[in-house]
Amino acid sequence: MNKILKFAKEKPIISASIELFLVAVVPLLFAMSVLGLWRWDLSIPLVYAGSDDTWQLVLSKVLKDTGWILDNPFLGAPDIAHWHNNAAAQTSSIHSIIMLDYPYFLDDAVKIQQTYYLLNFSLISLTSYVGCRLLGIARFMSASVAILFSFTSFRIGWLFYAFLANYFTVPLALVPVFGF
Repeated sequence: MNKILKFAKEKPIISASIELFLVAVVPLLFAMSVLGLWRWDLSIPLVYAGSDDTWQLVLSKVLKDTGWILDNPFLGAPDIAHWHNNAAAQTSSIHSIIMLDYPYFLDDAVKIQQTYYLLNFSLISLTSYVGCRLLGIARFMSASVAILFSFTSFRIGWLFYAFLANYFTVPLALVPVFGF
């Protein structure tokens, strides 16, 4: 508890806010430039390979249309698809909770999925930064680790939309393990 209070008191609020803003914005801008999103329409999927990408787009669509992912009225004729016992749907629930408010701002399931994918660069970076600071790592090193951690190799190349690659909880889970 003392480390949390020390982390909160060690910097003035304005400079800490600027620091967190940069840790959140730099990965997002870098991801947009690496992926070439300056000229991309977000209503067209970045990847449409037919595996996890399709599964997660289906989850985004049912989330947008019904508000939750464990019952899909568009699949499973003659009844509806009940995914309560599906391990993949169960592990996707945390991501669905985060995406619950997206349909109020975005009108397309593909845009919801792609916006969530892009904003996870910032979310991963922010949680990594906070985790490093709670472990007592210096600010510059924390920011460097945070930005690098949000760009591990498979996040851009292999598992595009995969919820497995949206590992924003990992840094915060490591804090109690490594000595809080």
